[in-house]
Amino acid sequence: MGDDEKIRIAALAQALWKEFRTVVELPEAVPEAMRLQLMEEAYAEVQLEGNDPFDDDCPICRMLAAEGNWTRHYDFCSGWCPGCRIVDWCETANRQHSKEEIAWMKAHGDYPPDWSPADELTRHHLVQDAEPVDGSAGN
Repeated sequence: MGDDEKIRIAALAQALWKEFRTVVELPEAVPEAMRLQLMEEAYAEVQLEGNDPFDDDCPICRMLAAEGNWTRHYDFCSGWCPGCRIVDWCETANRQHSKEEIAWMKAHGDYPPDWSPADELTRHHLVQDAEPVDGSAGN
């Protein structure tokens, strides 16, 4: 990516913060071209929404808005990995899913039929409860 694109990313980051109190946070590995595209989309979206990201019927949201103690945060994660545009670079997805599972999700737009969140919980406990290879204290 050239300097022009890097300058555009920096300018968008500054404009998002100064105009809309918004930050875009993406994994470091996201390619610059994708980063620029997502930041441009975020900027276009907040321009349409304006500077009030809160629901009128949410008392806590209204309080935060009145105090000015809020920041809008875009990480482009809905929690639905199969439809994620940054799944290839997402550390969480890559911890939770094998490369084969990620490829399947991208191809089919869904989680693999034999995958469940319970599988991830089992993997987590296997790692957390495992004896350290070097004999040091565990997690």
